[in-house]
Amino acid sequence: MTPNARQIVFENVSKFYGEVLGVNKVSFCLEPGITSLVGPNGSGKTTLMNLLTGLIKPSQGAIYVLGLTHNNQSSSSGKSDMHAI
Repeated sequence: MTPNARQIVFENVSKFYGEVLGVNKVSFCLEPGITSLVGPNGSGKTTLMNLLTGLIKPSQGAIYVLGLTHNNQSSSSGKSDMHAI
């Protein structure tokens, strides 16, 4: 997957809390539009939203929001472009 400036992309993202698995090998690409996130308790919805907003970092994998990575680096230039989301 090659992210662009209009997408939210998760590539093989996993998050561990110690030995507890929060989400495992999640990959998806969201285009502009309305999207909902539903699932039972404990399915990882809050973990996905915390990863998406940068409140927590993934244990492995890559996240791109509007072409920027979770560590505030542009996916193409390597320069910091993210000021606020």
